[in-house]
Amino acid sequence: MRKEIIQKLVDEFDENASSFNNTETNKQREKFWTYNRLLNYYRKLVDKRDETLVEQFELEDFDKRDAGF
Repeated sequence: MRKEIIQKLVDEFDENASSFNNTETNKQREKFWTYNRLLNYYRKLVDKRDETLVEQFELEDFDKRDAGF
């Protein structure tokens, strides 16, 4: 499940998978990026993206209604 979240972060948000996994020089990343932290980080990014989309939609909708005045 942890790998699936990392893959979603890579696919949807262009994150680097090595940022969440251990490397030769840094053996502590997997200890920090636990399943819960990864999931919360992913949800935070999704919420931020969704808020941006809603704001864009509201602005476009407002512009359409305001066009006749």
